[in-house]
Amino acid sequence: MTDEAVIDAEGVEVQSLLMQWGQEWAVMIRDGARDGSVCSSYQAEIIGQAIVGALHQTSREAQHAGRSRAQHAGRSRAQLVENLTRFLTRALKPDWAWRGLGLTLRLSEC
Repeated sequence: MTDEAVIDAEGVEVQSLLMQWGQEWAVMIRDGARDGSVCSSYQAEIIGQAIVGALHQTSREAQHAGRSRAQHAGRSRAQLVENLTRFLTRALKPDWAWRGLGLTLRLSEC
């Protein structure tokens, strides 16, 4: 699944699955920005790829969560999923949600 040249014997350039997922996330982010449920100042393509990267890395870490080393460190697969979900949910909050809480963001508009 990582080498599309193995799947496509004709050598036609294809987009990686991770890139495609990032673009799909970008569409959802753009839609959310349009309806006000997601921060509107983000560049959707960049954030879409960042989400896919975070999901990919978290899934790799989750694979290790079942091993004794990770269990001793106190990480479970459920904790990893919950942690990433909480992080992404907060990171995508629209501007008005932060202002409504009386918070000022320092780095940028979001």
